[in-house]
Amino acid sequence: MLGKKKQPGDVGHIRPSTQGTSNEISFSVLHAKSNAAAQDQGSPLRPAWELPQEELHARRTRRRRGRRLIVAAMVLAAVGVVAVVTSLVVVNVQRQLDHVANMKWTLQQVIDECDQLRGFNDAVSQALVQTMGSTPAADMEKTYNAYSGQLPGRIEHLRELKGQIESLQQQLQLPADKEAANQGISAVNAQLNLIDMSRADMEFALPAQQAYADAQQAMEDILRADGLAREATDIMADMNAETAAQSKAKSEECLAALREARTALLSAQEEVQKLVGGSDGSNAESADEQSAAEQGAEDDAVEEPTAEGEQPTEQSAADDQPEKRPEAGAPATEGSPAGTTAENASSAGEAATADPQQADTSNATDPTPHDSAAPDATIALYLEYTDLRIRAQEAAITSMQAYIDRDKATLQQANDTYNQLEAQAVQLIAGQTLVPSADVAAAFNAARPPYSDQWSAEAARASVALTAVRDYLS
Repeated sequence: MLGKKKQPGDVGHIRPSTQGTSNEISFSVLHAKSNAAAQDQGSPLRPAWELPQEELHARRTRRRRGRRLIVAAMVLAAVGVVAVVTSLVVVNVQRQLDHVANMKWTLQQVIDECDQLRGFNDAVSQALVQTMGSTPAADMEKTYNAYSGQLPGRIEHLRELKGQIESLQQQLQLPADKEAANQGISAVNAQLNLIDMSRADMEFALPAQQAYADAQQAMEDILRADGLAREATDIMADMNAETAAQSKAKSEECLAALREARTALLSAQEEVQKLVGGSDGSNAESADEQSAAEQGAEDDAVEEPTAEGEQPTEQSAADDQPEKRPEAGAPATEGSPAGTTAENASSAGEAATADPQQADTSNATDPTPHDSAAPDATIALYLEYTDLRIRAQEAAITSMQAYIDRDKATLQQANDTYNQLEAQAVQLIAGQTLVPSADVAAAFNAARPPYSDQWSAEAARASVALTAVRDYLS
């Protein structure tokens, strides 16, 4: 403004005259040449080498447009990158949601499958882990057999579910989802292990449970036989041919009950011997042979035929009446009736019925149910007692038939045999408080830890895993 006014021919910042540096001199030379060239071309306004203003304006416009385009391209690229990243994140999140949803559905299938097998697991637990006798052996076996046919299909389904969880687990990212998948796999593995163990466990436990039931049934049969013996004795209060026949019928029922008790005791004894590694019933077979030999000898002793033509004749009531039905456990004195009261008929049975339920409970876990070293000592005692009662009842039946036949000699001999056997039975069982089922429970409790411990551990693992899965799904 205060300086020299710029002329139309002046170019930019180049001064027409400079002094000083070489660079300033060069600019002065250029300025002089440009002015000379302009005068030669007849144009006093601009040098020849300078571009027209329109071209300069166009170039500036193109540069501005290029910069704007670059900025726009950069913005678009940034937006594209953001869009791509956002879409990738959305897709990944959606995939995760799908994976989690699929896994939750699969875990619910695992829970449903395990719930359907709960009855199966309970049946095995009742047979193997719980106290003997808490559930009837027949019910446990029925439940187990009902599930046995379903097991192959359920095993295959569980394995498929496990494979699906393992495949989904690789796609999961959150620790909570991965842990839930681990718990689902653990639950499936535990249930498959329980199924694998169940066959061997039930093959071990069911026979023992049945033996326990047999021992309890034997005790019930002994008590029932004792009641029938009472009835047979009561019938003979008014002794005649008709009451003798009725008493004989009751004695036959009593004999059948005692034989059933003996069969059940032998079955229980055989299982006890198996549980403790015994001889698998060889002692039971020898007991059968010994009892058969004793019964044969007894039959030979009491069934003596009368001499031909010596049938008993009808005598006075005084001769017949004393020959009443022999009474249990009351040895008759010489010349007197073989027992005279119904109370005596049950003396042996009463000695064997000292609160059997209490005895079962108190000795269910005792590995030594009897003072004897033999694990089947109590069963063996009751077997001997039952054998004596069987032979006694056989003698009673013989005596009643002899009374009906008026065979006085056979009657007296049978009376004597009966009284001797009943006295031995009373002496044998006197003071006995244990029951046969105690032997079975003790042998079973001693033998089952290898089975029950492993089963309980797997069942607990399955329960913990299923609880964790339920918590995750809730």
